[in-house]
Amino acid sequence: MVKAIVAVVIGGVALSLAYFAGVFVTSFDTNMCYSNAMEALAQESTKALLENRPERASAYQSFVAKLPLHGYETNCNEVAKAVMEFQQSNNAK
Repeated sequence: MVKAIVAVVIGGVALSLAYFAGVFVTSFDTNMCYSNAMEALAQESTKALLENRPERASAYQSFVAKLPLHGYETNCNEVAKAVMEFQQSNNAK
């Protein structure tokens, strides 16, 4: 009986540690995604301002208005993908 209780407690502790490790890794990845996306957005806004080209500024404003932002439900990978596509389309010009 004691062995069964010890096994359940050890299993519960192991499961809890695995859960919190997963939460930390997921949170870290998400934070890095947002950090990279925000850095890219900052670079693009700086380019749009410094190039002094109205069409570039207009394209950036339109892009920002169409970003897939949904408050706390925003999917960072979607935002990062949109930023990357915008950068590629503007670097090709």
